[in-house]
Amino acid sequence: MVSMRVGGRRAATTVLVCAALVGMSFAGVNPAGAAVVVVHHTLPVPDRTVQPAYIAKGADGNLWFTYSFRQDIGRITPAGVVTDFPTPTFNASDNGITAGPDGALWFVEYQGDKIARITTAGVVTEFALAAGRHPQLITAGPDGALWFTEQGARLIGRITTSGSVSEFAIPGAGRGAEGIAAGSDGKLWFTDPVNGRIGKLTTSGSLTYIAIPHHGAGAVAPGTIAAGPDGALWIADDQQTIDRVTTAGVVTEFTDGAAFAGNITAGPDGALWLASGSPSELQRISTSGVITKEATLTGQGGGIVAGPNNSLWFTILNPGEVDSVSVGPTGPTQGFRTASTDGGVYNFGNDVTHGSLPALGIHPARPIVGIASTPSGNGYWLAGADGAVYHFGAAGSFGSLPALHVTPAKPIVGIASTPSGNGYWLVGADGAVYAFGGAGYFGSLTALHITPSKPIVGIAGTANGYWLAGADGGIFSFGAAGYFGSVPGLHLTPAKPITSIAPTSTGNGYWLAGADGGVFAFGGAGFHGSWPGAGGAPAPAEGLQPTPNNAGYWLTAANGATAHFGNATNLGNAAPSSPVTAIAR
Repeated sequence: MVSMRVGGRRAATTVLVCAALVGMSFAGVNPAGAAVVVVHHTLPVPDRTVQPAYIAKGADGNLWFTYSFRQDIGRITPAGVVTDFPTPTFNASDNGITAGPDGALWFVEYQGDKIARITTAGVVTEFALAAGRHPQLITAGPDGALWFTEQGARLIGRITTSGSVSEFAIPGAGRGAEGIAAGSDGKLWFTDPVNGRIGKLTTSGSLTYIAIPHHGAGAVAPGTIAAGPDGALWIADDQQTIDRVTTAGVVTEFTDGAAFAGNITAGPDGALWLASGSPSELQRISTSGVITKEATLTGQGGGIVAGPNNSLWFTILNPGEVDSVSVGPTGPTQGFRTASTDGGVYNFGNDVTHGSLPALGIHPARPIVGIASTPSGNGYWLAGADGAVYHFGAAGSFGSLPALHVTPAKPIVGIASTPSGNGYWLVGADGAVYAFGGAGYFGSLTALHITPSKPIVGIAGTANGYWLAGADGGIFSFGAAGYFGSVPGLHLTPAKPITSIAPTSTGNGYWLAGADGGVFAFGGAGFHGSWPGAGGAPAPAEGLQPTPNNAGYWLTAANGATAHFGNATNLGNAAPSSPVTAIAR
């Protein structure tokens, strides 16, 4: 599957900027009945001749891809404009690429025996490995580092964002591992094709192997791997099966003739998607194993990734394209999700389920206290009172407090995602703030030696800043987050303690919600009603979620009841297995 990526010489000519041409489209039909239209972004010569290989979504909202035989990293905007950034090493044969927790892109140089970092401004830094390591694919780990496979040695590599490299031996014969992904269990999962198995590796190096059963006439050769929206791992196997492996090691196989030489990813619609090289087609795989052909590709499928606005982007190795499809609604939709203390997740309206802790058989060490969604809603994070973070769907793994061996002085009370989804913040009841991934650190109450009058109950993020909210309605703003007022600033005392804060989509205001369902609106956040004005909350209110255009919001209560105000529609109630504690888009 990777022979075309090894060896060969790169073109010496470098084209720095080139506009992609959008060609003809092919329409298919997905199970929901909506047309799947492939938009062809045909790369100009000489880009076509050097084969775009793997692809990742950057923190800047653009798609970044490697070339198999060219000394460049490509960037394509959602509008289809391509820019090539030169890389230092000639004939490096760049392969896997992933978004890093630092907001940069990280990629591997197979022939160059290096791991490289490129900022969204195009600045490249390389970190050398031992000769002959031949790194193949790379992923962001749960510990804030990058993890990669090495085909020239039976090793799994780890590199910190500062460039410190460590390696872990993986026993076995033949060439090294291929695919790698961070699982919902906080471990690294990789494929070992020549030995017909997959590995599960803790961040401390403890290894477990799981054999893949033989099925059909082909040789068992698990290739690329992705974390699925159901919390399991999904693998494209060269024996022409799609393999599903739970974090407990239970393997289920689904026959698929296109799985050979295929690349797999979690889509924004709650399914898995496969870009196949033999035959050349785009497939959708439901979490129940229903496989449908969505489109015929113009050539051998390469890397595939979920992009912005419910899209999928994938490379075509030959004739050389970076194509895209839309697989869901592209405009604002009505929906939200709530989380309960046991890690249950309840979806409403257009929001799609991507898994939960009870469904995985996981019991959190401390109660779940918060949920945050990715910008497009195609994934989410759950946060525990101990700072543990669990990721589902397309939500990236950027680290947690237990993984850093940090115990917060006061319990964690909330989580907020960055606007781009490339990181998140955790906040403690004392106002301590912990930043992960591309989330910048802009200060905290503990760093300022400030003790809030009442415990901090939540955090809300905006571009380059965040707000902390206290149980008395006090607001503390950091970074570029504007201060728009507070309950104490109005000389008011809330009837019941404040339990949550939610920002407007533009960051020009925020809402506070109290345990009685009372709502306080500040800045550009409009007041659309409250639970006391609608007869009272049936249980303590735990959170507020605005509609996409900020013209309404939902409130949720601990017993799963919801209320809707403004242009928010009635989407029903939940019957949670434990008290609801948070709400998100």
